[in-house]
Amino acid sequence: MADDVTKQISSLDTRMSRRFAALDKKFDEQFKGVDGRFESIDGQFKAVRREFGGVRQEVGSIRQEGRETRVLLEDVQQRVQALGEGFTGMTGRVDRMEHSLTAEIRATQATYTPLTTHRTLDRRVATLEKTRRKD
Repeated sequence: MADDVTKQISSLDTRMSRRFAALDKKFDEQFKGVDGRFESIDGQFKAVRREFGGVRQEVGSIRQEGRETRVLLEDVQQRVQALGEGFTGMTGRVDRMEHSLTAEIRATQATYTPLTTHRTLDRRVATLEKTRRKD
C-alpha cells in the first residue's frame, strides 16, 4: 500500500508539475504580450512628451513675439502721439501765420488802392482833356 500511495503521490506530483509548467508557459506568453503593450504605451507617451515639448516651445515663442509686438506698438503709439502734438502745434502756427499774412495783404491793398484810384482818375482827366482839345 505504501508503494501505491507513493506512486499516486509521484503521479500527482508529475501532473501538478506539468500543469504548473503549462500555467507558467501561459503566464510567460501573456506577460510577454503585456510587456509589449507597455513598451508600446511607453513609446506613445514619449512621443506625446516630445510633442508637448514642441508645443511648449511654440507657446513660449508666441508669448515672446507677443511681448515684442506690444513693445513695438507702444513705441508706434508714442510716435503717433508726438506727431499729433506736433501737428496741433503746427496748425496753431499756420493759423497765426495766415492771420498775419491776411493783415499784411490788406495793408498792402490799402496802400495801392488809392494809387490805383488816382491813376484811374488821372486817365479819365487826360481823356477828357483830349476830348476838349479836339472840340
